[in-house]
Amino acid sequence: VQEPALHGAEGLLDLAEIPVAVVHLGGAELVFPQVGLYGVAAVEGLGTAAAVGTGWYHSCAVTTSGALACWGKNNLGQLGDGGTTNHAFPVTVASLSGVAGVTGGTAHTCAWLDDGKAWCWGDNNVGQLGNGKGTAGLVEKKPVQVIGLDDVVHMAAGASHTLAVRKDGTVWAWGDPTWGGLG
Repeated sequence: VQEPALHGAEGLLDLAEIPVAVVHLGGAELVFPQVGLYGVAAVEGLGTAAAVGTGWYHSCAVTTSGALACWGKNNLGQLGDGGTTNHAFPVTVASLSGVAGVTGGTAHTCAWLDDGKAWCWGDNNVGQLGNGKGTAGLVEKKPVQVIGLDDVVHMAAGASHTLAVRKDGTVWAWGDPTWGGLG
């Protein structure tokens, strides 16, 4: 991950001139640039992106080299870097390579790899990570493999549930069954 900078349509933006949002979280003061409120800006520090995915307050990008970086809110480990510190700029997701795509829910994130395996991390209070666990307060700060699922070619995450499409065209679902979202 490269040193962060922000670029707009007019070139490099002076960070001192960008409006910021100050968030107080658990006694810490977090400062986030508010570029998106006023215009479109490139996300720096990623290299060349091949795919993107978003969650509720976090975003991720897959690079052309198959690496994955995420940024934004991280209170439940949804950035996958092993911690719970929020990041305004991309951080590398721990222990994944050969990433083909990424999706995010409210506070969980999932990725599928070139080898067809699926991995998820973050909030797992209702089993949305697919690792056979799921209880209130359960958080995985690093990727865990989805159990019993291979040949994944696409995934999508809802608020607290996850779906995957396998190479054979079947759809698999796990997590919160409320409102019938699992099928």
